[in-house]
Amino acid sequence: MRGKGKENIGRTRGQEIHLRLGQEEMELLKKKAASYNMTRYDYLRNIVVFGSVRAQSKLSDAQFQDLLNELNHIGVNINQIARRVNEARNADREDFDLLVLHYEQLMNLFRKWADF
Repeated sequence: MRGKGKENIGRTRGQEIHLRLGQEEMELLKKKAASYNMTRYDYLRNIVVFGSVRAQSKLSDAQFQDLLNELNHIGVNINQIARRVNEARNADREDFDLLVLHYEQLMNLFRKWADF
């Protein structure tokens, strides 16, 4: 495994391993590494070190905070509906419609952020 990425600065990797793969195995390795946005070497190194591949978040800190804020807002609304229903010991059509609306908001939020 040759090459030193930015994450390897100050760290020496003196050991090499040579691995022969069939064409189908190599294609599978390339596809799996690409699915995690990693090089083949980083993908294999993750498997050796962690026992699996840990996907890195593609969200910036600000985007992640926005996601948490939106989820929190929806959760607060759902808790308010639950409190009102528990206090009244009755759920009406308006409560059901609000829950459906919040469910749709959650699904839209998921679709928006799933691409990251």
